[in-house]
Amino acid sequence: MASTSSQAMPMLSVPEKKTSFLDLHKFLRDHISSNFSSHDASASERELSLVHQMRSDLAKQQTPPPSAGSRLDLLLQYYRAISVIERRLGCYNSIPFTWHDAFRSNKKSSLKSIDFEKAAILFNIGAVHSQIGSMAERDTVEGRKVAYAEFQKAAGVFRLLKGNAVTGATVDVTAECAGVLEILMLAQAQECMFDKVMTDSKGVTLCSKVAKQAGKFYDEAYSALTVPPLDQHFERAWVSHVQLKTAYFYSEAVSLYCIDLHQKEDIGQEIARLKLSISSLSDAKRSAKGAPSSLFEAVSKLETKINQNLETAVKENNHVYLMRVTPVSSLSELPAAVLAQPAPVEGLDISSETLFSNLISESGRKALTKYTEMVDDVLRTQLDKIKLGKEVCKVKLQEMDLPDSIRAVENGSTIPAELKAQVEAIQDRGGPGGLKVELQQLKDLRRVNLELMVQMEEMLQKEEKEDSQYRARYKEKWNRPESGVLAKNIRDMLSKYAENLKEAGVSDLTIEQSMSENFGILAILDNQPIESALPSLARPAIYVDGSEDRTLGTLKLSLTKLETLEAQLESLEKNLKELKEKDDILPKLLGGTSSEELFKEEIKKYNPICEEINKHIQMVEQLLHQIQAQNIEFVTQFRLVEYKISFAQNLEQIRTAVAKFGEIKENLSEGIKFYASLQEVLNKLKQQSSDFVMTRDIQCHEMVEILKKPGWRLFGHRYCYMTTKGVMNVDFESRVNEDVTDSNLQSNSVEPSGTKLEASMYDDEVDRLQDTVEEGKIYSFTQIDIKGAPTQYKLVDSDIECVFTKETEIEEQDEDNSIPMFSFKLRTFDKVHAFEGNKRLLIDVMAMVREVGPVYYKQSGDKQIPKRDILLVDKTLQHVKMIVSDTLATLDYDWEAASNNDTIIVATALLVNCFKDYLLLYSSYSSRVFFNPPMHGVQDFKTSILEQLRNKEIASCNIGGANMVAVNLTGATRITVQELKEFSTFNSNMVPVQY
Repeated sequence: MASTSSQAMPMLSVPEKKTSFLDLHKFLRDHISSNFSSHDASASERELSLVHQMRSDLAKQQTPPPSAGSRLDLLLQYYRAISVIERRLGCYNSIPFTWHDAFRSNKKSSLKSIDFEKAAILFNIGAVHSQIGSMAERDTVEGRKVAYAEFQKAAGVFRLLKGNAVTGATVDVTAECAGVLEILMLAQAQECMFDKVMTDSKGVTLCSKVAKQAGKFYDEAYSALTVPPLDQHFERAWVSHVQLKTAYFYSEAVSLYCIDLHQKEDIGQEIARLKLSISSLSDAKRSAKGAPSSLFEAVSKLETKINQNLETAVKENNHVYLMRVTPVSSLSELPAAVLAQPAPVEGLDISSETLFSNLISESGRKALTKYTEMVDDVLRTQLDKIKLGKEVCKVKLQEMDLPDSIRAVENGSTIPAELKAQVEAIQDRGGPGGLKVELQQLKDLRRVNLELMVQMEEMLQKEEKEDSQYRARYKEKWNRPESGVLAKNIRDMLSKYAENLKEAGVSDLTIEQSMSENFGILAILDNQPIESALPSLARPAIYVDGSEDRTLGTLKLSLTKLETLEAQLESLEKNLKELKEKDDILPKLLGGTSSEELFKEEIKKYNPICEEINKHIQMVEQLLHQIQAQNIEFVTQFRLVEYKISFAQNLEQIRTAVAKFGEIKENLSEGIKFYASLQEVLNKLKQQSSDFVMTRDIQCHEMVEILKKPGWRLFGHRYCYMTTKGVMNVDFESRVNEDVTDSNLQSNSVEPSGTKLEASMYDDEVDRLQDTVEEGKIYSFTQIDIKGAPTQYKLVDSDIECVFTKETEIEEQDEDNSIPMFSFKLRTFDKVHAFEGNKRLLIDVMAMVREVGPVYYKQSGDKQIPKRDILLVDKTLQHVKMIVSDTLATLDYDWEAASNNDTIIVATALLVNCFKDYLLLYSSYSSRVFFNPPMHGVQDFKTSILEQLRNKEIASCNIGGANMVAVNLTGATRITVQELKEFSTFNSNMVPVQY
């Protein structure tokens, strides 16, 4: 059940009282001239003008009106000024003040009473506070805080006004009106707190209590507004407003309370309370007139919600619970929580006001000073007596060891609170046994650090030994830096930390020795409670007549009386100071009374307190003599002297044990902290060592592999061949090929013009020549070897290959268009089967794209390889499935375009193999795909396929169908159309063609 927030409902603000113009300057000047002198009146001209201007500013209607804050400051300033005038000038009933009623502006009162003026100003101060609160934006957190504070301040002001009400004045400054305004302001402050708890989503129980109290405040205000003398004083809209708020918050409290009842399944009580709240809202709406429409809307909204809740509760009760509805007479009052109180009124203190301070005559000033000195002397004398009495009492009780010795008899021995706290902290940490645990932790940390250093040393020694072995084996070929040189920094740090560990070990032995030597002293700390380690002060066994009980009881009674007397002395001291603060004889001095006679009379007010102080001090002295005598008998009977000696010895043992424990604990903590920090450093150093060793191992294995292999073979992503004039058409990539062996064939001739040959580089020739040649350029080659071509994975159909030697020289030649940049030997699908299982030659195909499948992934080692199925058809009308892998599979844009446009592609460097019932084509890393290559004859090729497909009905061929040729392209690099812009001819008979 959701509740309704009251933030949208308006608040009431109290209007200010209006006053008539008054020449306050003239009245006050005449008063000063009459009661002081004309000179004093002239000297007070500035103050007179200031006060007059204040009241004039309050009386006139300013345009635009001043802000509420500045208005409040002016009211407080004027109130302090009027209070000073009353206090210092003795101006009580000589000035006629006129004020209109705030709620009935046609009614006014004129009284020669400064109390009437002060009451009117207080009323306006409260009114301004209420206006600030009502204007606050209560839909914000800060706005609610402001409204809550201001309404409480307004309540505080109206409470003060209620205690200073004026008879015979307008109704608004009577005690009855001030009282109802105080309650109304508290109701609105409570309403602000209800807004807060609802916004903060507090529990329904708390929200219900706050709403209930708001309703109680409003109900109290409503009751006062409907009886004399206020029943005909306020406008009907005000009364209706308070009436609706009373019903609203009562019903809101019921609604929230019923949520809890519903959860507890107390449906009978819930129905009874909801019916009552609906009746309350209905009655209020029916009789309330003139209230704001927003307030009526809020009440109606709450009424609708409660009706819905009631309907739900009745329905559930009729069908589920079948509970009897609780009688109204049995319903208890809802609980309430008061969260609003009148705030203290601030800004009224006149102690620092300087207005009319010049009106005191010089003789009056001297007289006032003399009286003040007399009062100060009285206070000083009495306070010194009290202080001396307290000190004497304290010293004598300490000499007698009271009341500690009595507590030792009754409660057992005790130790100082600070020492006890130290011991308990030690015991909470495990006591002396905890030191053993920490010592073992220290040893374990040291062992771990030693193991880390040993592991690092063994790791470095193993790597250095392996490096030395390979260096001895390969001699000058093992040309990498020595391990000892590279690992010097690590070994230096290891040596440094080893020295630190050695020094720490000495400290550890010292700590362990200290623990062993002092463990007997520390054992006292294991006593729980620690008081059990102290001697006990038992009752003596030799007395059987109960005299020890009488002695102890009498002594305790005397100490109790002493405490009472000390408390009474403190109260007398406080009363004396308060009397001085309130002692103001200035008005009497200004009245013309003789100062000497006045001082004698006024100083008498201090005599009763002074007499009481002297009486109590004498009683304390007498009681101390009795306590001394009683204590002698107590000490004798209970053998306190022996007890104190034993107690002091044991207490010193505890202090010594605590100090020694702290010393050992600190040393252990420092050691543990050192080892923990060192372990973190060593772990990082171990990781650094491990990385160093791993890197050296990788380098070592790579270098060993290089030294083991006889050479390197160089091949490209595309056809790697050389024509008669020496065109190197290759993207170079070095790969180890264990099948390559050196050749002894020497020749300066090559195959006839146009024949393609593979070219290989080995060892140092890779570094020397690979950056010399560039794809697409023409070079002349001299001093090359000719050897037999590899039997597997041949890039070209040739039985020989070229091998570059250390004598090989390469020279770039001028451009010659007669040498082709690309050359394909295309195979039709009906001829592909002939190459099944043939690892000697890779083939090229050209076909039309029919279907393009989605990308999928296959696991290869620890990698996921992307793949895509492509359905092709060539001029033989045979359909083939081509499996594209790696980078070719992710050419989404190209493949999507190809599937929609009958695209012609050329796929190169393919290998044919058999898998189950259909053939597969695998490619080398040189495989490439050309999309719609700008070659002569490609368009005719495409047109021919499309016409044949239209003339011959071909069944739809699925990507996953069997008995098809599958082509697998792995690791290929796509060639763009721009790279083929030099293509100019095409041989439709599928023979090698030059471009």
